[in-house]
Amino acid sequence: MKHRWTAALLALALVLALPFSAAAETFSTEDFTMEIPEGTYVFTPTTSTEDPNWAMAGVANPESELSTLAEMNGVAELVTEDGETTILVQQQESDQTQAYFNLRYLTEKQQADFLDAIMQSQTDEITVDKYYLDVDGQPFYRIRIDGTYQETGYHELIYGTIVNGFTLAFNIYGGEESVTQEQEDLLLGIVESVQFSEILPKPETTVDTSDIVTTISLLVLLVLPALLILCDGIVCRTTRGMTHLIGKQEVVK
Repeated sequence: MKHRWTAALLALALVLALPFSAAAETFSTEDFTMEIPEGTYVFTPTTSTEDPNWAMAGVANPESELSTLAEMNGVAELVTEDGETTILVQQQESDQTQAYFNLRYLTEKQQADFLDAIMQSQTDEITVDKYYLDVDGQPFYRIRIDGTYQETGYHELIYGTIVNGFTLAFNIYGGEESVTQEQEDLLLGIVESVQFSEILPKPETTVDTSDIVTTISLLVLLVLPALLILCDGIVCRTTRGMTHLIGKQEVVK
């Protein structure tokens, strides 16, 4: 019996000696919740730079990460346990998002026109693949950017929607490396777990749906010279790989 207890205690000691992964959890704000996969570190704008999870996630410069969160209107940064994947979760409200208010209130044609307008590649060297995903009745646009221009690779995956007058977007920026299927599956699982606290009716003061197509055509397009991509202000602000071009954009009238 003594040997059995000794073996059990040794086994327990070995288990306790193993490093623990970040626990699975539900991330909540007053506007939405989402499920965070097990083994994922979660950082927010209020996370202390002294938090030991930065080092555990392989983030050497927490100040820089928090600065990026602020610049990109980030509400959370998710880092996988191996440090190979970073997901930026962004939320922003603007006059444009207030005008659309909710993508689910657009007609099928208006949704198609919106998707066509938000980002367009102007060169064969950069491809933009985009379509809608239905998450419990809420349309999310999915945009994937892939290509190489002037010997620089651009790879990015974005899921986003407009609801209750704000944009909610999820972004994996691959940079020189393509976003893998495993990374896409990870991001898709998070997006599909999103639950909104409430879906508000469209206020009478917002643009009528009959005027949405006209509104799209009047949106200021931002020309990104290095990428040769046209995108409207809503998606440009949720596209992490384009942040270095913000000060270099010229306006098309």
